[in-house]
Amino acid sequence: MLLEVVRTGAAVREVPVEAVYPDRTRVFLDGLDCPRRRLLYYLETVARKRREIENEKKVLDHQPASG
Repeated sequence: MLLEVVRTGAAVREVPVEAVYPDRTRVFLDGLDCPRRRLLYYLETVARKRREIENEKKVLDHQPASG
């Protein structure tokens, strides 16, 4: 969505919300109990998805128009 916002020049309004995980005793798998490690995982996931979208866009931009 963020890429679409940037591409179209739309505006985004940030709205504060309460903690996503208010239960501090919640247990995550794969070593993601550490909030910093979890944040890095989320950021890496978003970055990977952005790269995938950009690569798909490049492929589509280079395909001949059908018609």
